[in-house]
Amino acid sequence: MLLKFQRNVGCPICNLELHDTEEQSAYFKSKNLVVLFEYESTAANLKMYLEGQNFYSVMLPNPGLKLYNLYGTEPSTGKLLKGLFHGAIEKMKKGKALFENKIDQDGNKNRIGACSLSMKMASL
Repeated sequence: MLLKFQRNVGCPICNLELHDTEEQSAYFKSKNLVVLFEYESTAANLKMYLEGQNFYSVMLPNPGLKLYNLYGTEPSTGKLLKGLFHGAIEKMKKGKALFENKIDQDGNKNRIGACSLSMKMASL
């Protein structure tokens, strides 16, 4: 299983990350690898985001941050600002263009994405 932590479904960079990951879905399928995207978003926002779309990846709302806390992901304004100097603005433009539906950002805008590859999910 590949577990990817994202800010929220309204984040343009997170939208780009999802679409980039989806381009690799044939590889993930061939390896029987489940891809889970974890968002700080509410279930309602996630539902609006997914409307009319079909993704291989599974998307989970987690506004209570339980998995974020379990895996030690945290917000960082410093890293967010550093990202602005490493291509984040261009990524934001690309990600905005990929939205099917306009979604408001409903999580921490300074959450730093993280990824965990695991054979077994931790018990919640």
